[in-house]
Amino acid sequence: RRVGVVALCVALCVARAVAAGDVTTVDAFAERVLQQETRDAVVVAFTMARCPHCAALKPHWEALRDEFAVRKRTVDVLEIDCGEAREVCAWQRATRFPTIKYYVPGDGDELGREYGTSRAATYDALATFVEHYLERARD
Repeated sequence: RRVGVVALCVALCVARAVAAGDVTTVDAFAERVLQQETRDAVVVAFTMARCPHCAALKPHWEALRDEFAVRKRTVDVLEIDCGEAREVCAWQRATRFPTIKYYVPGDGDELGREYGTSRAATYDALATFVEHYLERARD
């Protein structure tokens, strides 16, 4: 039974990672992040392939994505490669990498709420950031 749960988690995480690759245009970003109605929030890491800070973030980001895929189905955790989605990253003012932002679909804030210290992010700090905004949304 445990193997089945792990396989399901892996399948969900892979599906989310692949789907995020589709977000390479402003229209796709708006539809997936700003206008979708199936999630309470979307957390996005804007990264670059050769960025050493982005590489350091990767295991923490994957842990966050895995945890929220299982525990917090109301949060979508995406990674957008700014090498492939330059227009999106420019619109979102992602000029330092990684840039991490929290979005509440439908709230009118197109630029999201930025995580302040993306280069030193850990799983615990990222989870606290997401939980903070989830708590504010519940109040």
